[in-house]
Amino acid sequence: MLEHASIHSLVACEKDAALTLLNIPGVIVSEFGDMFLVTVSLSHLKNNKYNKNRIIDIINYTVERGEGGGLCYLDEGESPITIQIVDLMPTVNRFGSDKCVDIFRKHERATVKFICDRGVSHEIVRHRASFAQESTRYCNYGSDRFDGITFIEPSTLDEWNEEDKDRFYSAMEYAEGIYLHMIESGLTPQQARAVLPNALKTEVIMTASLEQWRHFFNLRYFGSTGSPHPDMKHVAEIAYKAMEKEYSFL
Repeated sequence: MLEHASIHSLVACEKDAALTLLNIPGVIVSEFGDMFLVTVSLSHLKNNKYNKNRIIDIINYTVERGEGGGLCYLDEGESPITIQIVDLMPTVNRFGSDKCVDIFRKHERATVKFICDRGVSHEIVRHRASFAQESTRYCNYGSDRFDGITFIEPSTLDEWNEEDKDRFYSAMEYAEGIYLHMIESGLTPQQARAVLPNALKTEVIMTASLEQWRHFFNLRYFGSTGSPHPDMKHVAEIAYKAMEKEYSFL
């Protein structure tokens, strides 16, 4: 999906022109010497709704032709804009170590696939990022593609008494039976999904900058604004430890 891929460009232009890019969702801009480092997701690059800005048009022009850069004019009589498509890490390494880390964290985007329940997914998608999620409108859990319905056990289930554990499993079995019966009777998945609980398993793919990920982990793992939900903290911890190995300064 295009919103999970990014392109990094060095843009030589007037500061006011570069800052107008900040009004476009999915665009990150940093001053980079006498140029500007621009990161944009491919979905916003290709989406005509946002292509009214001429700098985005020029980046798009450069990408489509596979060119490393070029001199372009906005309109006759205006200053030229130079676009150079770049690899992020070698580019930001031109600065000192601290500056390099700050720019890299701001512009580098990382993707994580979460497998969790629908309750947790509602918390994940509240963040500013790019998402793709398994759809209960179009996924027919009564079809041969799925082996019944998958539910996620609460991370604290071992702390429950046996009676409450039994109630949980009974409720999941009952919800599955009702859903499959409604599908068999001719209802569509988007109609039958009304009986599915928060424990329904889902898959969420999230792409965000390292800066946005740091904010995500502060809230959902470290609990900077209050204790996270146990199930949310559980999957956030897994994601944090995996990403920490890749980005030691996260």
